[in-house]
Amino acid sequence: MNFKTIMLAGALAVSGTASAQFANTGASNNADTPMSYNRVTLSYAPTFIGGETVNGVGIGYTYGGFISQERTMFIEIGVRLNYNAKTFDGMFGYSMVSPDDILNGSYDDILNGDFDAIMDQDWEHTSSLKMKFKMLQYAIPINFGYRYAFNENLSVSPYIGLNFKFNLLAQGKMESDANDNDYINNAVSDEFDDTTINFLSKDDMMGMQWKTFQMGWHIGAGVNYKAAYLGLQYGTDFIKLAEGTNSANFYLTAGFQF
Repeated sequence: MNFKTIMLAGALAVSGTASAQFANTGASNNADTPMSYNRVTLSYAPTFIGGETVNGVGIGYTYGGFISQERTMFIEIGVRLNYNAKTFDGMFGYSMVSPDDILNGSYDDILNGDFDAIMDQDWEHTSSLKMKFKMLQYAIPINFGYRYAFNENLSVSPYIGLNFKFNLLAQGKMESDANDNDYINNAVSDEFDDTTINFLSKDDMMGMQWKTFQMGWHIGAGVNYKAAYLGLQYGTDFIKLAEGTNSANFYLTAGFQF
């Protein structure tokens, strides 16, 4: 056996010893971790509805358990209550036009519902409109993930999961103010003012009401440092909020695990 062979054998022995020590340290870190845990959280929880971002907050509770003795793979089930709100600004306007202007196509874009054309039109009479929207959701997330422990205090846990959402409240309160003393303009403004629209109501939404139950998927990751928890999550829904209206959720979460 030559000198190079002896040096190589020594290097392999050192490498094997270091690997074993690292593995034993990781096993020791996991062995000290309880097989189940509880977590309470507070989240910044915007929801995305048809391209609109509606800011919100959420509170939650999660119960988790490891399904491997190494404390790596885990399953979690939780409950979460989210509240979202936003004020939408709009306007009502009308102008007196001649039949010839309509027949020659001057207002085709407006008659076809072109939003930009409607907003750019110099209306003779206008009213300002506001809708104060609020939404309350109850969600049940189920997560499956894997825990990577760096030491006894620090770990990272990516996960995927399903969520089941119940829309408890979705309504908008209208406010309107006519910008002049025109009779028609004031009548329309009074009709809209202080009106509440229930987006879950078939009557209010003329058959296009939002669903009270949705199911979706999500992906996320959490970081544990001792008892502190910080997480990110994003997901969309398999069951649409309404016909032609998609929804999604994002969570930036801080919590306490015990």
